[in-house]
Amino acid sequence: MAFFNKGAKSAALHAFRNFTSKRALGAAPRPPVLRRFSRCGAISGNQPGPFPDGAKRFHSADRSQAAPQQHFKPPRGSSRWFRKPGKVLTLLVPGAFAVLYLAFLEDVPYTKRRRLVLWTRDVEGSCGEKLFDRTKASYEGKILPPTHPKSVRARLIAQDIIEALQRGVRNEQGWHDIHNASPDTFEGSESSKPTTSHLEGYNFEILVVNEPVVNASAFLGGKIVVFTGLMEHFRKDAEIATIIAHEMAHVVARHDAEKATKTVGLKIIERILRMFAKPDRVDTLSSHYLWLPLCRRLEIEADYIGLLLMASAGYDPRVAPRVYEELDKANGYAAGGDLSPHPSGKKRAQLLAQAPVLEEALTLYRNSIPSNGHAYKQKLQLADKSQDLLLASSPRK
Repeated sequence: MAFFNKGAKSAALHAFRNFTSKRALGAAPRPPVLRRFSRCGAISGNQPGPFPDGAKRFHSADRSQAAPQQHFKPPRGSSRWFRKPGKVLTLLVPGAFAVLYLAFLEDVPYTKRRRLVLWTRDVEGSCGEKLFDRTKASYEGKILPPTHPKSVRARLIAQDIIEALQRGVRNEQGWHDIHNASPDTFEGSESSKPTTSHLEGYNFEILVVNEPVVNASAFLGGKIVVFTGLMEHFRKDAEIATIIAHEMAHVVARHDAEKATKTVGLKIIERILRMFAKPDRVDTLSSHYLWLPLCRRLEIEADYIGLLLMASAGYDPRVAPRVYEELDKANGYAAGGDLSPHPSGKKRAQLLAQAPVLEEALTLYRNSIPSNGHAYKQKLQLADKSQDLLLASSPRK
């Protein structure tokens, strides 16, 4: 009893002291158990709640009163992204590039290979005109007149190929899928439709230059230069048509515009690689493993398209493999090395001589509209007469 009285007195005294001290400070008294939690920061007397003395609540039934610290995560929604510009750009920049990529995708005629070309036809035409004007200025005095027999011959062969190309654009003849071709050369899809809008109203121009070069070259916008060395080395029209059709194939497939587009991507890759390696090494690796393989691939594609073009124009495609082999010998070098932008003549001949590829070309050749040989001979006779008149009118030394 004495122990109980002593304990009761001690508890009463302790409660009285606690009560008087809290009243003096202006705060309500709280039990000892709650004081322990208050030391840990779990209970605050300033917030109302279901606990005595107003402990802090971690959930709210009244949504009008916002707690200073929310236990749950903030709500999700679009407003959360717009408050952080970095995350917005992370979504918008890849999306913009994806839209740009899909907007400029094209399918190459004949092969139906899908690729990205950023150049428009107007830009391509203006650049081609400038390059062609520089070429004509560099060969000033060596350009044969339009009435020269060699100029007439080159123009007639080119005209046959152009007419076959125009028939293909109008009737979509010759736009064949290459499922029979070698898988190492081309890729195509049967569902894709080739892009031929850039060929509508195309103004092809043939220029014959008096140079002993066994070759021809094509420029942007349909400008083609043929050297007299090519016409002196190859005597048959089908042989000359092989080279001219190859150069026209570069124009049809817009290879120069594709190279310009991919050059931008290569420059970006090179700049990133220069951060981790020496510039000389990066340039060597980029040229050896990226640029030169691209050039060789486009040359092989031009061989294939040129083969179908010359066959559609009525020229025997079976002479094409032999022409590419002789072209290497005539130029005095064997192309096709690791540092050459052209594959070897032997490889080009092997690819064109494949049974499925050659059979496809022969089918076009048999169904083609043959060249008008009578009109061709008449034009040659007119060219000979005009050349004789020019020689007769020129002063003799």
